[in-house]
Amino acid sequence: MKSVALLNTTGFNVKYVDKDSRIDNIRFSDKTSLLDYDVVIIGINRNIYYNYTSYENYAGHYLIGESQSAKFKEDLDRRKSEIKSLLDIGRNVYFVMGDDLKCYYHTYKKSVTGTGRNAQTTNYVDEINLGKYLIDENLEITYAKGKNIYVLPDTKLTNFGNRLKNLIYYNSYFKHKDCEPTITTSNQNNYVSGIIKYSNGYKVLLPEFVNYELYNEKQDKQRLNDVDFVIQSIKFLDDELNSKSEIPDWINNYCLNNEEKALSEKINIEEKIKKLQEKKEKLDLELSEKFKYKKLIYASGEELENIVKKIFEELGFEMLKLRSNNRSDINLKYKDKYFVCEVKGLSKSAAERNANQLQKWETEFFEDFEIHPKQILIVNGFRNVPLQDRNEDVFPTQMLEYATKKEQCLLTTIQLLCIYLHWLEDHSILDEILEEIYNTNGVFIEYTDYTCYIKNI
Repeated sequence: MKSVALLNTTGFNVKYVDKDSRIDNIRFSDKTSLLDYDVVIIGINRNIYYNYTSYENYAGHYLIGESQSAKFKEDLDRRKSEIKSLLDIGRNVYFVMGDDLKCYYHTYKKSVTGTGRNAQTTNYVDEINLGKYLIDENLEITYAKGKNIYVLPDTKLTNFGNRLKNLIYYNSYFKHKDCEPTITTSNQNNYVSGIIKYSNGYKVLLPEFVNYELYNEKQDKQRLNDVDFVIQSIKFLDDELNSKSEIPDWINNYCLNNEEKALSEKINIEEKIKKLQEKKEKLDLELSEKFKYKKLIYASGEELENIVKKIFEELGFEMLKLRSNNRSDINLKYKDKYFVCEVKGLSKSAAERNANQLQKWETEFFEDFEIHPKQILIVNGFRNVPLQDRNEDVFPTQMLEYATKKEQCLLTTIQLLCIYLHWLEDHSILDEILEEIYNTNGVFIEYTDYTCYIKNI
């Protein structure tokens, strides 16, 4: 039976009561050699440097304390040497890719500036990326969590990935020029698993397995069973990798008569997948373009002002020149009508000071153009609250008298969004709506039921 070393793995830290199982959990800093084991599974994650209790913080990352840095570097070099030795003798090494692999350690190099009481000592530290150092310096690693994966067909890990895909999640994905990808993120552009031929063995890069956060106390036995299933699957994969011959590229130019139908069907399916993927990418672009209008629901500041301007431009308004660059108002013209707008994104309701600010913009507009424009106060009130929970008035009673007296139209960004969505369906409605806005002094009462245009899914 193959012996297994679980070095620094997170989800696999379980006690095996069966001594015949020959599965050992080993801490990264332990003196236990990896060379005594047939299968070595190494967790590449922050727990490598968490082993070292003396630590500080540097540039937002973990800094191994001065008292522990020498041991940390010695352990790193020892484990790196063991990994190379295993690969040289034809064994495979399995790396479970985690996150937060960057840390610092003391080099014990120092410099002193100044003399006497003014002397200052500078301690030098080195940065290290554990994934690059222990696996390959050419790895490009991105730290991101996910669970939607795609098992690539016809790879050395296809059967393995399909067997375990319900237990797979990832904390990082990567790229490497010499890596054969085996499992990718759902868009297939980034690898969460791959295999690199090195010396006489393989470096097998794996995602995380068995997310313990998804198991409650009553499911602990199931979690242990799942862990055991993963380890047994890796042992089975190790047998396959050691027994398989290298597949030459030219072998794919030959087709057996009993595989022709399946091969043809597979090609058709792959073509359909490719077309669906292209269609999905187009829809992603379309949705990304449309998502910006949702800023009217949650945004504030310049971000909100810019999307309001874009909507007015799409509706056919002309943007009039502002007096200075630091102004936050919007001056508009539509046919023979003029408008000045104040846009606000607020975590609560609007206030009289917002209406007062709008009145100042109206005064400046008249000074610049000798025309009294229609004033519109556009407010995204309670912007941090889901729409269905916004139960308070955006424009409270205490500000209505002033706004009405100044002939201001009070409009929420949600109403503006509904107007825009209605206009996309029927361009002929715009003149009538603008006439209503132009003649409204106080709260605009149309388009208050957003559910006709915005669905809660």
